[in-house]
Amino acid sequence: MDEGLDFNDAIIQGVFNQEIINNLLASYNCTEKQLIKKAFKYLNYYIGLSNLENKYNDIMSNIVDLISFLCDKNQFKKEEILANRERIKKSRESLLALSNKYDDPNLLDTANKLDEVVVAKTIEAKDVVTLIKMLIDKKEDVNVIKKLIANNKAAILSNNNELFDIVFNLAVEAIKNEEREIYYYITLLKIFYTSKLDRKKYVEELNKNFNESNPLATEIYNIIFGVRRSLSPDQILDKYEVWNDLPSAKIYVPKSSFTDDDTLITIDSSSTYIRDDALSVRRDGNLYIAGVHIIDFPSIIKPGTPLDLFALNNFECKFLSGGARTNLYHRDVESQLSLNEGEYRAVLSLYVVLNEYGEVQDYYFLPQNVRIARNLTYSQCDDMIDHKGRYEEGPILYDMYKLAKALESKNSDRLKYWNIKNLSSNELLRDTKSDAIVRENMILYGTTMASEAKEKGIPFVYRIQDQEYISYLIDQAGISVDDSTKKIISDIYLQSQYSSTPRRHTGLNTPVYCQATSPGRRYPDSYDQRLFHHFILNDIHFNFTPERHELLVHYFNQRAGELALMSSEYNREMKLVRKKVS
Repeated sequence: MDEGLDFNDAIIQGVFNQEIINNLLASYNCTEKQLIKKAFKYLNYYIGLSNLENKYNDIMSNIVDLISFLCDKNQFKKEEILANRERIKKSRESLLALSNKYDDPNLLDTANKLDEVVVAKTIEAKDVVTLIKMLIDKKEDVNVIKKLIANNKAAILSNNNELFDIVFNLAVEAIKNEEREIYYYITLLKIFYTSKLDRKKYVEELNKNFNESNPLATEIYNIIFGVRRSLSPDQILDKYEVWNDLPSAKIYVPKSSFTDDDTLITIDSSSTYIRDDALSVRRDGNLYIAGVHIIDFPSIIKPGTPLDLFALNNFECKFLSGGARTNLYHRDVESQLSLNEGEYRAVLSLYVVLNEYGEVQDYYFLPQNVRIARNLTYSQCDDMIDHKGRYEEGPILYDMYKLAKALESKNSDRLKYWNIKNLSSNELLRDTKSDAIVRENMILYGTTMASEAKEKGIPFVYRIQDQEYISYLIDQAGISVDDSTKKIISDIYLQSQYSSTPRRHTGLNTPVYCQATSPGRRYPDSYDQRLFHHFILNDIHFNFTPERHELLVHYFNQRAGELALMSSEYNREMKLVRKKVS
């Protein structure tokens, strides 16, 4: 072919080999990596045409073929990998939005082909498959599996789509047996989907086992045909059985025995809807008495009541794209429970005696009724600390900050954990004075309560996190990995789990820990309060059985995983809905 080949002519013809690539490079005096960037610009040009015509579908498909051809034969540096992944992500989302808008399966196929482009090959495909099979057996977090797949997407095609085949069979059995793991398997099917699937084989298997009325089987059917986003946001909530129609009730808090001994202050974002926790501090000679005060749910909401059962089902509040959120309680109930300024509330307080170095001298828990003095935002709190002489609460907040920094200095590993955890969700760690106060006091409460439960040997629900074990699996399987992959693995923190047995929380670097500071937003927090009242304070009793306790711990882990999948799925769909509307 002669030099001077035009890009448009090449993509219209849609046949790519090294001779054609060389001519394109000569025509535009560029490298192959620069040609990839140019191809994405052309793709986005056609995506952006206002009156999309079917004649452009083949052109866009051919551009994706060119991108795939070029990416497959090039090795990229880390920053180039990230740049190309971002280009793929943005272009694919736009193609999906167009596919929905025009109800065009050809555009969907192009979007799916783009998703299969390989930009990194830091682990051999066969080794990725070996490792992921082991992780599926352990039902490891899908985000960990996605990170490994991203290191070589060719693994999806390995051995005749082996990964999809394995998970498909697991999904079919899960639907048959009505197992909750089905949500996990459906999510993996979306990750392992490839346009090269033998669709007929999987459709026949579905038809043999399920009728048309089974929504989960229907979703798998759609995945087989490349439709990985077949549900609306409301249908996603229904799929995961998240209830919106929550019961309301009048909350009764005893009006006697209120105390105003301490100045209780809440520190939250401006959009906080339910304030679970308040803080206080006062000096006692050279010591400080720090107070952490949490809404005392067991003294307000009885087990087995509609309020309790609905909260158990919804399990955890999730902040969703588009300003939506899921709730444990009706909005009216939330407003009656929230630690709002000037209101009297029942709390389970922890008082800790500390010296100026953050060393714990003594502590005690106290159920009490208190009045909330101030509701502050993070920015208001920071301002009051920086200008403590101007505000009545300034010296109190300054003492809280000094103690928080003293506590933080004893465990610097936590900051690394939070930074990596936040970066994995594309968020930056806020590290202001007010953030340090809230973080350290909440950990102080959770570690102290868990330590008390462990020491007394009572039934309890701990929050644990094991050491990263993927490196061990890699060594056992004899898999060779490069430095880049080693760095990815070393930065992986496994999902925290609920456990009836006290064990270390690796990320927080603490021997025992429990979640107990957000009972209005997480059901296990209020359940631990109930156990603490029943077995240690001996002032609130309920019908406890060890068998039900173990079932609840298992359910907590199952439900936490489900709602993480729900949140991710809902947010992706809302993003696509907004693109479609715009």
